[in-house]
Amino acid sequence: MSSDKLSGFHTSQNAGPIYRFVQALRLASHGLSSESTRTECDSHADTCVAGCNTVKMSDDGRAVTVHGFTDDSQPHPNIPIATVATVWIGPEGAPYLLIIHEALFFGDLVHGSLLNPNQLRANNVKVHDTPRQFETSSTHSIHAVTEDGDAVTIPLTLRGIMSGFESTKPTAEDLLTLPRVHLTADLPWKPNSPEFGERESTIPREVASITTEQASDARNEDRCIGA
Repeated sequence: MSSDKLSGFHTSQNAGPIYRFVQALRLASHGLSSESTRTECDSHADTCVAGCNTVKMSDDGRAVTVHGFTDDSQPHPNIPIATVATVWIGPEGAPYLLIIHEALFFGDLVHGSLLNPNQLRANNVKVHDTPRQFETSSTHSIHAVTEDGDAVTIPLTLRGIMSGFESTKPTAEDLLTLPRVHLTADLPWKPNSPEFGERESTIPREVASITTEQASDARNEDRCIGA
């Protein structure tokens, strides 16, 4: 399988001035298998992106056209805003159906999927995506509950500096039988709403004393930045 890297794009919707931004997706140029691949946390994706390790469960007909940040990029029309699912296997081998509402569904066009941490947090899902090597109090995991109210912890691992986990495309049986975990809310997601900033500005900020030390040379090598 070969793939091309899409370093950044925005989406627009004809019904209004709605823009969504995603960076560093890998667009697949050949067919993809159902093997496990990465679902990663990415705050540069202001909406969750569903790729080859997901299936679309439903949509209400809303769609966006995806444009590149440069004039020579080809747009991707009619990308559905959908409810999707992916299968995650817990540390003890138990599978769960992770459901993501209000996702941009690319399907097999994109290798892997992206989660916007704040879209999950807006659904009362706890996302601790800071690696423990940088913050020892971090659990470096996602904490959610099943539809039956059972607690689920999804440990995050690093690929390079990106936090994420392995997940797979569900089968028809998976969609019917596996316990469900709703990572995002089944409500319209408006990532550009000024309400987020307005609410944040009303919360007092506690300023703590922070001790810093020079990063090792190993942490400053081989950097990749998507333009």
